[in-house]
Amino acid sequence: MLTRHFVLAILAFVALIFANVSVFSMFYFRDLSEKMVREHLVQNLNEAQSRLSMTLESPLGDQLDECDVSQLLAPQLRDLKQFSALVVVDHYGTVVHRESLQVDRRPGVPANARQRVPLEVAVNASPANQIAVEYNAEAIEREVARIRHDLDLKMRMALMISLLLLLCAAGYVFWVYRRGQKLQIEAQKADRMAYVGTLASGLAHEIRNPLNSMNMNIQLIEEEIQEVGLGENDELHEMFSSTKREIQRLERLVSSFLSYARPTRLQLKDIQLNEVLQDIAKFLKPELERGMVQLDLELAADLPELPVDESQIRQALLNIIQNAVQVSEAGKRVMIRSRFVGGDKVVITVKDEGPGIAPQELEQVFKVFYSTKRGGTGLGLPIAQRIAESHGGGIKLESEVGKGCVVTLVLPKEST
Repeated sequence: MLTRHFVLAILAFVALIFANVSVFSMFYFRDLSEKMVREHLVQNLNEAQSRLSMTLESPLGDQLDECDVSQLLAPQLRDLKQFSALVVVDHYGTVVHRESLQVDRRPGVPANARQRVPLEVAVNASPANQIAVEYNAEAIEREVARIRHDLDLKMRMALMISLLLLLCAAGYVFWVYRRGQKLQIEAQKADRMAYVGTLASGLAHEIRNPLNSMNMNIQLIEEEIQEVGLGENDELHEMFSSTKREIQRLERLVSSFLSYARPTRLQLKDIQLNEVLQDIAKFLKPELERGMVQLDLELAADLPELPVDESQIRQALLNIIQNAVQVSEAGKRVMIRSRFVGGDKVVITVKDEGPGIAPQELEQVFKVFYSTKRGGTGLGLPIAQRIAESHGGGIKLESEVGKGCVVTLVLPKEST
């Protein structure tokens, strides 16, 4: 699992990269925006120079003075928005004529904000004078700022999109990592279960043979005792009965362990769980009557058929319900309820009024061979859990000391 420090290191590294990109883009866009405006200004100057040259090359060019040239050229330069005026200056730098190019330009431009660029042409009428274009330096700065702002905005959007893609990629990598871990754990669990299954088969064979021999020997001894007239001896009868019960308990333990360690392949078919619950209630009726425990069924009429392995689901439900019955005292009640929830899963709850389970023991109840009742194998709930999970469902146990337990079995409508 990813450690907290590792995650923080990744986040810090990503933040550092974005900070470096932001600083770089700030300086780069500052230079780029100024360069773009300068290039645009040079292009406009070249265009003005070209248009002025064409005007002077006309048949009337030799007869025009600077004022005539500026008035004639002004309409041609109004589409060059960076220039505010066309001026004629003498050799002292004094403006002798100004022709406004932008009638809608902002008034009141300070003199120090006006910059002139001379056009390299000679006017025959007054060779000492010079024609120049005038531009507003503040307007140029505003243009630079606008372009810089646009570039910066686009860069921020690109960074946000990159960050979003990076987060999506990180989320996908984390999902793949967690999924890989889960698959690895499941594979290790499957390997362990396969090993335990092989071991269980050998142990079951080695244990069942002596148990069968013990059963046969006890029966023979009982017959011989009957023949010698000791069949009515209560002490001997109780000893044999106790031995038989222990042998039966060991046989159940071996069968349960084998069932847990070597689960059979699922044989799925559509069944109605309500019918299975009713069959289990009939099967447990003698045990319920002996213990004077009441069993109530609250079965949903809209319960759909589920694709499950009937024998395994029957075994899981029997283990859960039988546990509830066995921990209930005389006069107590066990409630079984079925529901169809969310349109995609069936929920079976089994509630008893037994002594309940302490909080520190709740985490242990699904461990193999752990039991809170006398004579229990500790395999009932683990088997039920394995069966539920093999069907794509799950099992949950809630308990409060003195108030009983609630076991919830969830199964999906569609097999997984």
